[in-house]
Amino acid sequence: MIRYIAKPPHIIREKFPGFIWESPEGIIFTIDDGPSVELTNMLLKKFSDHKIKAMFFLLGKRVRVNPSLVKEIYSEGHLVCNHTFNHLALPLLSVEEAEKEIRRTDNLIESIISVKPSFFRPPYGLFDIRTPKILKKCELKNVMWSLLSLDYRGNINQVKKVISSYLRSNSIIVFHDNAKSAKILEEAIDFTLEIILKSNFIIGDPGKCFLK
Repeated sequence: MIRYIAKPPHIIREKFPGFIWESPEGIIFTIDDGPSVELTNMLLKKFSDHKIKAMFFLLGKRVRVNPSLVKEIYSEGHLVCNHTFNHLALPLLSVEEAEKEIRRTDNLIESIISVKPSFFRPPYGLFDIRTPKILKKCELKNVMWSLLSLDYRGNINQVKKVISSYLRSNSIIVFHDNAKSAKILEEAIDFTLEIILKSNFIIGDPGKCFLK
């Protein structure tokens, strides 16, 4: 069961080929649910120390109270991406409500860094057949993942198990900037970096991989 939670089944990927499920070059680090003062700052320092560029999928409600962190994420060369405003499951919303959640966050981010996001990730990884049309209208590309770290469970042993078992050279890996992962996030990132080094994998730059 953990395998199918951590690594999306091929049948789902095949039904939504327009979504980005894997990296074309190197492992991509992605961070959902931020920004938050303590964890975002830790991540920025960690990524700076290791010369990593990541994708930060931000919640509009947290962007609104942490605009300076959004500026810092952007100024350090990371991609600032859209994760809706209130972290609501898209399939439970009307098309109009979903579009409002997305556009509200786009507009807020653009007002802070003068750049509209190019990428989106749905809360909880949940979407339906309406999602591609909504995102096309909003001019956003949907970046999913090939490896969910399970850090939100707060169990570092589970994180180590899925990273050791399923990390590949083209993985898009998800970590979370939230209270559920707070106690183990730094150790989870460090362990992932160790596995990458041992496996002779490279870390990709999302700007170069996806902004073409």
